[in-house]
Amino acid sequence: MNILSENLKKEIDSIKLKFPDNEKRSSIIESLLIVQHHNNSFLTEELIESVADYLNVQKIDVYGDASEAMKAFVEPFNLPFVYHSAFASFSRN
Repeated sequence: MNILSENLKKEIDSIKLKFPDNEKRSSIIESLLIVQHHNNSFLTEELIESVADYLNVQKIDVYGDASEAMKAFVEPFNLPFVYHSAFASFSRN
Protein backbone atom coordinates (compact mmCIF):
# COMPACT_ATOMS: atom_id res chain seq x y z
CA MET A 1 0.00 0.00 0.00
CA ASN A 2 1.34 3.42 -0.89
CA ILE A 3 -0.26 6.44 0.74
CA LEU A 4 2.03 9.06 -0.75
CA SER A 5 0.29 11.86 -2.62
CA GLU A 6 1.20 12.65 -6.20
CA ASN A 7 2.90 15.87 -5.02
CA LEU A 8 5.06 13.92 -2.57
CA LYS A 9 5.96 11.43 -5.26
CA LYS A 10 7.06 14.27 -7.54
CA GLU A 11 9.25 15.72 -4.80
CA ILE A 12 10.78 12.31 -4.10
CA ASP A 13 11.35 11.81 -7.83
CA SER A 14 13.33 15.06 -7.95
CA ILE A 15 15.52 13.75 -5.12
CA LYS A 16 16.05 10.41 -6.87
CA LEU A 17 17.40 12.27 -9.91
CA LYS A 18 20.37 13.45 -7.84
CA PHE A 19 21.71 9.90 -7.53
CA PRO A 20 22.65 7.10 -9.94
CA ASP A 21 20.01 4.41 -10.48
CA ASN A 22 22.10 1.86 -8.57
CA GLU A 23 22.20 4.15 -5.49
CA LYS A 24 18.50 4.19 -4.57
CA ARG A 25 19.27 4.15 -0.85
CA SER A 26 21.00 7.53 -1.11
CA SER A 27 17.65 9.29 -1.40
CA ILE A 28 16.09 7.75 1.72
CA ILE A 29 16.91 10.43 4.30
CA GLU A 30 15.87 13.36 2.15
CA SER A 31 12.68 11.56 1.13
CA LEU A 32 11.82 10.88 4.76
CA LEU A 33 12.39 14.54 5.63
CA ILE A 34 9.99 15.65 2.91
CA VAL A 35 7.33 13.15 3.94
CA GLN A 36 7.76 14.15 7.58
CA HIS A 37 7.43 17.84 6.70
CA HIS A 38 4.15 17.18 4.89
CA ASN A 39 2.82 15.16 7.84
CA ASN A 40 3.09 17.85 10.54
CA SER A 41 6.61 16.72 11.55
CA PHE A 42 5.59 13.11 12.20
CA LEU A 43 6.67 9.87 10.56
CA THR A 44 4.37 6.92 10.94
CA GLU A 45 5.15 3.29 10.26
CA GLU A 46 2.79 3.45 7.31
CA LEU A 47 4.61 6.46 5.82
CA ILE A 48 8.04 4.89 6.34
CA GLU A 49 6.93 1.72 4.58
CA SER A 50 5.35 3.75 1.77
CA VAL A 51 8.68 5.50 1.21
CA ALA A 52 10.41 2.11 1.09
CA ASP A 53 7.88 0.81 -1.42
CA TYR A 54 8.08 3.92 -3.58
CA LEU A 55 11.89 3.96 -3.61
CA ASN A 56 11.90 0.20 -4.19
CA VAL A 57 14.29 -0.42 -1.31
CA GLN A 58 14.07 -2.77 1.64
CA LYS A 59 12.05 -1.55 4.60
CA ILE A 60 14.92 -2.30 7.00
CA ASP A 61 17.07 0.24 5.14
CA VAL A 62 14.46 2.97 5.55
CA TYR A 63 13.84 2.12 9.21
CA GLY A 64 17.59 2.11 9.82
CA ASP A 65 18.06 5.53 8.25
CA ALA A 66 15.06 6.91 10.13
CA SER A 67 16.49 5.57 13.41
CA GLU A 68 19.93 7.02 12.74
CA ALA A 69 18.45 10.41 11.84
CA MET A 70 16.41 10.45 15.05
CA LYS A 71 19.42 9.41 17.12
CA ALA A 72 21.50 12.23 15.61
CA PHE A 73 18.69 14.67 16.40
CA VAL A 74 18.25 13.78 20.08
CA GLU A 75 21.90 13.26 21.11
CA PRO A 76 22.82 16.99 21.34
CA PHE A 77 19.99 17.46 23.85
CA ASN A 78 21.18 14.53 26.01
CA LEU A 79 17.86 12.81 25.44
CA PRO A 80 17.73 9.04 25.63
CA PHE A 81 17.45 7.10 22.41
CA VAL A 82 15.65 3.80 22.82
CA TYR A 83 15.62 1.12 20.16
CA HIS A 84 12.01 0.04 19.60
CA SER A 85 11.59 -3.73 19.56
CA ALA A 86 8.92 -3.55 16.84
CA PHE A 87 11.64 -2.66 14.35
CA ALA A 88 13.69 -5.72 15.32
CA SER A 89 11.36 -7.95 13.32
CA PHE A 90 12.65 -6.55 10.03
CA SER A 91 15.67 -8.06 8.35
CA ARG A 92 17.60 -7.69 5.11
CA ASN A 93 16.68 -11.22 4.01
